[in-house]
Amino acid sequence: MPDVGGAPAHDPPARIVVVDDELYNRDLLVRTFARAGEVVAASDAAEATALLERWTVDVLVTDMALGRAQTGVELAREVRRRWPAVRIVVVTGFDDEPALVQARSDGLVDDVVPKPWQPGALRERVLALVVRPGPP
Repeated sequence: MPDVGGAPAHDPPARIVVVDDELYNRDLLVRTFARAGEVVAASDAAEATALLERWTVDVLVTDMALGRAQTGVELAREVRRRWPAVRIVVVTGFDDEPALVQARSDGLVDDVVPKPWQPGALRERVLALVVRPGPP
């Protein structure tokens, strides 16, 4: 079992949505970010969009392959259009896929993390994207 615990809490707490259609991977992502702040999980793009409609989020972490309905890039495109401040990380086994390469080039995604990923390294990369405005 990967080391997913023991990471110090992030200050300020991050608000993260993780999206993966595979239950094991989704649970692993939730555990990876559990001490970083508030984490909610979605099994597909529609569920993720519903969460974003009612919850302010810092980072969306999505698998590239989300089943038949929508890809991680398609989700990223919708999130970027509707919630431009949300940072987007795509986790994938195929980081050279043309749609993903184009999405990075177009600024739709902030980071691409290849599989297999290590929990600590993924957590660091995602939390580096969490930016909170300082006091006026």
